[in-house]
Amino acid sequence: MPPKILIVDDEPHILSILKESLSASGFEVNTQSSGEDALVYLEDHQPDLMVVDLRMPGISGLDLIRETRKSIPDTEVIILTSYGDMKSAVEALRLGAYDYLTKPVDMERLLQTLRNGGDRRRLVLQNRSLIRSLEESNRIKAEFINGMSHEFRTPLGHILGFSQILQDTLEDLTEKQVHYIENIQSAASGLLGLFENILQFSILKSGEAHVKPATFTQASLLDRCLESYQSPA
Repeated sequence: MPPKILIVDDEPHILSILKESLSASGFEVNTQSSGEDALVYLEDHQPDLMVVDLRMPGISGLDLIRETRKSIPDTEVIILTSYGDMKSAVEALRLGAYDYLTKPVDMERLLQTLRNGGDRRRLVLQNRSLIRSLEESNRIKAEFINGMSHEFRTPLGHILGFSQILQDTLEDLTEKQVHYIENIQSAASGLLGLFENILQFSILKSGEAHVKPATFTQASLLDRCLESYQSPA
């Protein structure tokens, strides 16, 4: 599909020349002779690119940029200006215009600027789509990890609970039996901690974690790390 371009200029001969040249270069071109007509057109259309004269009666090019930034922020705008309007051209860039060209327009430069603006627009839209895909992927992954963690934590909690009941209620347990029960409890606790860490990591990756700063010493942090990785007795 050819890129859609809206040209806005109050000079009919410029509209005619630009439309003919850009159409011949493969663009789908629409023209409007005032800022007012352009705003009406934009109510039902969203061009990929706009070429806007800076100085027009009524709604100026700057005013048109302000309005388009609100309704179609992804449309790249190229401003046409005279040599004496450089201050306004800089203001147009500040408002979000992609670039400006001075009149009389160098057609080759205009074509290249439009191609570059179109490439930038595609990259912005692709990047936005990728971000949405990544956010959806992270959401699905977080839901899966949360569900998996729940499914594993429940039986592990039962194992811990029943092993404690066995240890508390059975009499005359041998030293080996006590050791077996303690090993069961240690392994189950380790797995519970692992799934809890996975769940917390998933929350952190999703950006929903609430960080609570805390003070600690290097020695205490090292001790906690050693405890976490220490092999069960």
